[in-house]
Amino acid sequence: MAKNALEKTFRAFASFGKLLTSIAKIIVLSKKNSPVPVYAGKDIVIMGNGPSLSGTIRDGKDFFKGKLLFSVNFAAKSPYFTELKPDFHILADPAFFTEPKHFGIFETMAENIQWPLRLFLPASAKKINGWMECKRKLESNPNISIGYFNMTKIAGPAWFMDKATMKGWGGPAPRNVMIPAIALSLRMKCPNIYLAGADHSWIKDISINEKNEVLLNDKHFYDQDTQGKEVNYKTVKLSQVLGSISIALHSYEILDQIARKHNRHIFNISPGSFIDAFDRMKLPTENSI
Repeated sequence: MAKNALEKTFRAFASFGKLLTSIAKIIVLSKKNSPVPVYAGKDIVIMGNGPSLSGTIRDGKDFFKGKLLFSVNFAAKSPYFTELKPDFHILADPAFFTEPKHFGIFETMAENIQWPLRLFLPASAKKINGWMECKRKLESNPNISIGYFNMTKIAGPAWFMDKATMKGWGGPAPRNVMIPAIALSLRMKCPNIYLAGADHSWIKDISINEKNEVLLNDKHFYDQDTQGKEVNYKTVKLSQVLGSISIALHSYEILDQIARKHNRHIFNISPGSFIDAFDRMKLPTENSI
């Protein structure tokens, strides 16, 4: 009995410590958010770049109709981008703003987008010199509007995570671009959020070579080589890779709790997905009707 009470006390202190740390991080790191549009009566499909997305787009085209579409990262360079004409696109990895080899994606978007699109970027990008030239390219296209969001990683009690995420001060650990995309969709008040191409099945594609290096057969729906691309983590240990995956999966659990508190629903429509936080939903196909 005393042991249980002691453990409960330790958990309370730990939670309070996380709360104080997160408040400090928000004060120091978080910036003023750009306003997000509100679509209280419209559902949204967030399209991750997992290999299953190709089949979902091919077999479930009717499902996409009438819904808001949210694409991520390098999908902007795929043929599907101009075909589907997503309403929103998000770039979250700092490499997009710090590594010149990735700057081409902004030029591609500036040249190809001929429909209204809201591009979401981390607020931290504003301070990066390389980003300013990319921003000028984007602003040359009147169809593109830019909004900023906070990538501040926070933790703490459920009530705090809910408030901070919905206010846009920060959110659960953004180990994958889908995490801030879901948080933004919740702030848009979309009643139903559908995740497509959110395979997250890296665990089955991980191996270790004879040098004890972690290898990942990284696959995306837009890869021309269907076998994927081998990534060698070299100095990163397997425990770190699996730990990062675990953190991302836990972030999804937090987002699902927040969604349910606001009477919203997140559905995973990605076949074979390793995300177990959300209810599954199988899309009807022509063969199944």
